[in-house]
Amino acid sequence: MWQSIVRCHRKQFEAIMESRSRTLRASTSLERDANLRTTLELETGLVMWAQHFNNWINAQKSYVSSLNGWLQQCIDHKPEVTIDGEVPYSPGRLGAPPIFIICNNWHREIKGISQDSVLKAMHSFASNLRQLLERQHDIQRLLLKKDHVRRSENHRADEMHGSMVPSEDRVSLDYKEAMRLVQNGGSSSLQGGVIPIFKALEMFTRDALKAHQKVRLS
Repeated sequence: MWQSIVRCHRKQFEAIMESRSRTLRASTSLERDANLRTTLELETGLVMWAQHFNNWINAQKSYVSSLNGWLQQCIDHKPEVTIDGEVPYSPGRLGAPPIFIICNNWHREIKGISQDSVLKAMHSFASNLRQLLERQHDIQRLLLKKDHVRRSENHRADEMHGSMVPSEDRVSLDYKEAMRLVQNGGSSSLQGGVIPIFKALEMFTRDALKAHQKVRLS
């Protein structure tokens, strides 16, 4: 299983790296509600992905721990204590059947696997998406404000026969700056967020594969 997962994540990582040459831009079109909804769905999906991934790995660890603990209860074993401390449980030294040895080794190896780097990459990407979502909200707010100011100043200009409209200019500058932040933030969030996730997944599955390959009758 782990060999297939390693190959899968390696191909995903390679595909992501090849796509780095493409320019990714966050949309700032008039379809503002759709853009906000898409970003929110991506953030929500990413958080759920991290949660399910963590639950999946912890479920495996819990299963192996429970199985190994149950098998230990089937052996008449009293912990041996020396001047250096308690001697680690070793079913092989006790002459236990192979299943006891395999499960104990499996438990030892799987405990050494950590999914923290994957979760850190996922949560970091989700945090970046949250910041992007806040900027998109700013864009929407400024567009509404710009439209309101334009209509208000046009009405005032009609009454005053061509008065200046500094308020609209100021809002336009704020809007352009917000758009620049969204464009830059969107591109960096997508490229800088996805790559670390699949890199971490590849490394994690490779470590998991090596750990399971160490499980043997010894």
